[in-house]
Amino acid sequence: MLHFILKLQKKTASHKVYAACIAIILLCSQIGFAQIAEPASGENKSNSVPLYEFLELDFDIPEVEKRALGGDVNAQLQIGWYYEVQGVAPEDYLPNREKAFYWFNMAANHGSQEAKNQIRWNDEIKQLEGQALSGDIQAQCKLGESYFGRGMAFQQIKVNKQRGLYWYRQAGNQGYIPAMLELGFLYHHALDRKKAIYWFEKAAEKGSVSGQYGLGEVLVRGDREYGTEPPPEDISRGMAWLHKAADSGNIYAQHSLGYIYDDGKLVHRDTAEALKWLSLASKDAKLSFEINQLCTQKIKEISASMSKAELKEFKRRYSEWLVTHKHNREETYIFFLE
Repeated sequence: MLHFILKLQKKTASHKVYAACIAIILLCSQIGFAQIAEPASGENKSNSVPLYEFLELDFDIPEVEKRALGGDVNAQLQIGWYYEVQGVAPEDYLPNREKAFYWFNMAANHGSQEAKNQIRWNDEIKQLEGQALSGDIQAQCKLGESYFGRGMAFQQIKVNKQRGLYWYRQAGNQGYIPAMLELGFLYHHALDRKKAIYWFEKAAEKGSVSGQYGLGEVLVRGDREYGTEPPPEDISRGMAWLHKAADSGNIYAQHSLGYIYDDGKLVHRDTAEALKWLSLASKDAKLSFEINQLCTQKIKEISASMSKAELKEFKRRYSEWLVTHKHNREETYIFFLE
């Protein structure tokens, strides 16, 4: 399960925009994410298998239109939503608004509240799409969020993951970090390691601590998540990125390092180092109750088997880190990859 936290500590305008775009997102397991294909050579259009999740669209259009013209409100809504989510053609990323609202208006005239609600939202949705088409990265990210069913302000947009990915990529290709993080997370959940690395690395290289954590976590992941063991060079790179994020105060990277050093499978087991990172991660309990609980339990297990010399070494490293990194705190906590 993937848990998400948004904690803004510095209320600058840029961070408010960041927080507004990322928002509190729902668990992707509830959305039922399927395999995603990234366009080749940085292209924005995708020829991947459609990821639509909406109404039943496999129906006899002429027959339903006949019933709709005869006054069947449900048929009018069915045709309206068909054009709303299907667009002019399957490869299109924008709905066929003209035809959709012809049928919504007809259903509204027959008293359909659903149709009336959709008409009421039309102007705002069109305005957002217009901004996105003009290159507005925040509008693009908002559309991506909405098409994944997470848009609080645009609840009348039906879930359409292909369009959501398209708009996230539009913003990500313009260098917008929140979109890059979303794409990294989505591809991670889809078990597409290559594309998750691609987007997390783009964010990490732009200085995103959350991107550094995401990249490090995906690089060191192996058999359980992706069906393959990570190559040694990926483990080395991943540990370097996790350390970078952890040194910047990311509690999830600190938590991950604690478990890695205790486990001893990816690196030589070091209980003092494991206890240091777990203790640092559990320090800010208010940031994540679950992380605090996990770390507290693990700390008890590890410390119970440590010698006095090992405990002394842990205290030395812990105190030294606090002195040398006392001003290093990540400003925005985004997600925990579990």
